Amino acid sequence: MEGVVVSRQICLIALAIRQRLVFETIVVFNWFKSMPAAFHNQQARNGVRFNSVSNFAT
Repeated sequence: MEGVVVSRQICLIALAIRQRLVFETIVVFNWFKSMPAAFHNQQARNGVRFNSVSNFAT
C-alpha cells in the first residue's frame, strides 16, 4: 500500500512540475510576442528614425 501512495505522490509532483513549465512557457512566449511592439513604440516616443543614418553619410 505504501508503494501506491509514493507512486501517487510522484505522479502528482511530476504533474505539478509539468503544469508550471507549460505556464512559464506561455508567459515567456507572450512576453516575446509583445517585445517588438513595445520596442517600436519606445523608438517612436524617442523620435528615432531608421533612415537617419543616411544623413551622417553625406
